[in-house]
Amino acid sequence: MKQRKRRIWFCSLAAVILVGVSAVGVLHASALTTEKLSGMEETSRISRVEKLSTQQLIGLLNGDKSVRANDLSMANEGLYTVAAQLLERKDSISNTELLGQITDPSNQIQTRSILMDLYAIKNENTPKAELKELLVSQGGQLPAELKVKAITDAVFTEEDIPLLKSYVEEEDEIVAFHGLKKLSTVNLSEAAAVSNGILSTYPVQPSQKISAAQKVKSKFYVNNPNASGKKEFIALCVQIAEENPQDTILRDSYSAVEASVNSPVLDRISKVAAVNENFMTLWDVLKESPSEQDIAFVITCMEIHPIKDLADDLERALETVKDRAVQSRGHAVVEKMRGPEGIEANDKWVS
Repeated sequence: MKQRKRRIWFCSLAAVILVGVSAVGVLHASALTTEKLSGMEETSRISRVEKLSTQQLIGLLNGDKSVRANDLSMANEGLYTVAAQLLERKDSISNTELLGQITDPSNQIQTRSILMDLYAIKNENTPKAELKELLVSQGGQLPAELKVKAITDAVFTEEDIPLLKSYVEEEDEIVAFHGLKKLSTVNLSEAAAVSNGILSTYPVQPSQKISAAQKVKSKFYVNNPNASGKKEFIALCVQIAEENPQDTILRDSYSAVEASVNSPVLDRISKVAAVNENFMTLWDVLKESPSEQDIAFVITCMEIHPIKDLADDLERALETVKDRAVQSRGHAVVEKMRGPEGIEANDKWVS
């Protein structure tokens, strides 16, 4: 787990979306830079950064061209070496110092993001109460991406439900997404109620917020099999997908129906209806380089309701599957789809 988190932290150097350019450096322009470090041999580069203070390392991050240009595709070896050195020092850097740098607006957004990842790694085995305090005291001043990281890593309780609900109401849809997702881990019923409000007004809601609401409702029905409204929820997911055919919400609709179909407590009629009404979603899944997990799910759907129109696409997708059990199920269901039990796709759901 620790190695995985370290990999994630390093990946953030190349994957986090950056915003804003503010800058301060503690090194003079003529002094060491990550670009100069990149021109050194590896052993010399490592030796050089080991002699720098933590504040100087942070200054190097702030001054890095790829960080300042908001384009980490240009990240160089010097930047990775600096990041690695900070990781090596994590236990000698106090939480107070880290949080001070994270909240310092004179640091680059990406620098602060990297340091927040470092804080999470440093405290991975302890409750991160300071992050919640940070959100309460400075949430209004934190950039959205830093707020998302804090919400994701902080520990919340039932007492924090109003706080988490406030994040769902924020304009930034990514913050709202993670706020609702976190709320569902604290109180699923409360999260489901908030989701109902979002879905009832979906035409004016951003895609990420709708996506979060769909995922929460799917989770709610899996955990509450006797709750009412399952069929209506599935129908609404279909309606949203049909009205937004080019939106990523289509995939989220698929995720919602996946949770329903895979639920062992959902009655067969509801499952057949879910598969039938989401024919186009399943078809799109097979067309878009599906993973083995995606293919296995489509197979499960076709075992419930074998739609002839998907037979060719499913057969082609099976060529990429390595799991023999999945292959066997897949070929069996393709034969079923093409045989007497196969059913034509309902024209109502084909567009």
